[in-house]
Amino acid sequence: MLINQGIGRGTGTGFGRLSKTIPETQWNITLKGMKPAYCLHKTEQGNITQQGQYRWSPQVLKANLRGLFHRLSLSQLSKVDAQRLTDIIFGSLKKPALLKLTSYLYDDNFSDKSKANPSNQRNQGRNIKYNNIPQSVVNVTWLIKADCNPEFQTLIGQLLALASRIGGLGPGWRRPPHEIRNNCYRGSQFTVTGLGQDENQKVIVVYQAAVATVRQLAQRHQLTLISPNPLPQGCIQSIWQGDPNQWNDIVHKICSTDAANRNGQDRPQWCGTSEDRPSGYAVREYDDKSLITVFDPAVEATLRAKEFTRIWPT
Repeated sequence: MLINQGIGRGTGTGFGRLSKTIPETQWNITLKGMKPAYCLHKTEQGNITQQGQYRWSPQVLKANLRGLFHRLSLSQLSKVDAQRLTDIIFGSLKKPALLKLTSYLYDDNFSDKSKANPSNQRNQGRNIKYNNIPQSVVNVTWLIKADCNPEFQTLIGQLLALASRIGGLGPGWRRPPHEIRNNCYRGSQFTVTGLGQDENQKVIVVYQAAVATVRQLAQRHQLTLISPNPLPQGCIQSIWQGDPNQWNDIVHKICSTDAANRNGQDRPQWCGTSEDRPSGYAVREYDDKSLITVFDPAVEATLRAKEFTRIWPT
C-alpha cells in the first residue's frame, strides 16, 4: 500500500513512498540542461561563493503538469471552473488531490543513446565556468522514473507527451538549454518513454488528445464546457515552427535587454521579466526545427514578421 499511497506529508506529490526494492514505473524521463536546485550556485568575480546543490523533487513534475493542465482547461472552461477542475485533480490547500503522482531520480549520470541536444553539442570539449550552474551539472542527463494511480495514467501520459514537445522541466522550462549573457546558462528539455502510441505522435495530435481528456474530466465532474472567444491569456493560443536556431531571433534579439538598450527601445511586455512576469511563449529546439508555443497572443505578430509558420491552429 505504501508504494502507491505513501505515508506522511506530501504523498499526493510523490513523497513518503516506502519499498524494499525500486518499483517498476510507467514512464522514464530523461532530463537535460538545467536541473532543480535546493541551493543556488553563486559566483562573484570568477570565484564560487556558494556551491550549487541539486536534487530531484517530485513537486517539480507535479507543478509542471499542473500548470499545463490548467492551460488546457482554460481553453475549454470558464476561469473559475478551470481552476476548480485543476484543484480537483491536482489538489489544493483545502482539498487533497485525486491524482497520486510519484517520481524519483533513478540515475544522475544517465548515458542517453539518443541524439544530444544541439545546444549541448556546441559545448562539447569546452571548459566553461558558468556563473549560475556548474558545467558538470549541465552536461549530465538525469533519468527520472514516474508513475501515477491507474485512473489518471491516460491524462498524465498525454500531459508528459505534450510538455516534452513544447518545453523543458523545472527551472527555465520555457527555453531550450543555451548560454545567455553574463556567462550564465538557462533552459532544459526532456524526453519520455512509456507513452505507447503517443511516443511518436506530432505535437498537434498530442495536444488534441490531451484536450479531449480534459473535456471528459470536466463532464465527469459536472462542469460546463464552453468555447472562450477570445482565448484567455495563459492558455495555449497557437504553436509555431521555425528552423532549429530561428528561435534565437526572438530570445536573443527581440527579447534581448542588451539589444533593446542599444536600439533605445523597450522590450515587448510579452518577453517577460525574471522578477514579476513570465514570458508569453515557450521554445523547444529539435535537430530539424524549433517550436514556439504562444501563451500571450501579442507574441504572434512578431513570429509572423520573423517568418515562423503557424502549425496550430491551421
